[in-house]
Amino acid sequence: DGRLSTRLAAFYSEKYNERNRDTDTAVVQYLLSGKRHAAGLEVDVAGRIGAAWEIFASYAWIPVAKVDEATSAATEVEGSRPGLTPRQTGSLWTTYRVTPKLRLGAGLTASGQQSPVGSTAVAPGYVIGDVMAEYDLGEVFFKLNVTNVGDKLYGASLYRGHVVLGAPRTTQLTVGARF
Repeated sequence: DGRLSTRLAAFYSEKYNERNRDTDTAVVQYLLSGKRHAAGLEVDVAGRIGAAWEIFASYAWIPVAKVDEATSAATEVEGSRPGLTPRQTGSLWTTYRVTPKLRLGAGLTASGQQSPVGSTAVAPGYVIGDVMAEYDLGEVFFKLNVTNVGDKLYGASLYRGHVVLGAPRTTQLTVGARF
């Protein structure tokens, strides 16, 4: 009855001529160099459990990721796993329509550990939670989203010289009008 949707993808991709930092120059310059590949699986499931309950789950597994060619000036080492490529990521999200006008939702986002290229540093894996509430009056609606509800400190991206932290707890209220 159209209440379940699934998707499974097995993939192999190659990337050529990516932008890399030229470490042989005093001034920061970038050059197009190298080749890498990655292979894995992705699974998505979305559906309704009854008339009021919706769920979405997604999972990606990338067991194979490798730098195949690197120039002498490239920061990536031939044979290494490309930086910022976690082996596993996933998300789970659900909403429930409490009344015809009120819908509540919650979800989790997870990522495995990441390492920058050419470093032994590691950004550990993480799991963060989000919640939402939506009140729909027809022509006007209100939606409250709270991301990273536990205010978890995590490294979303880890580079050789710095880390990009994930967003702290963030609250957003949207008021919308339909006309």
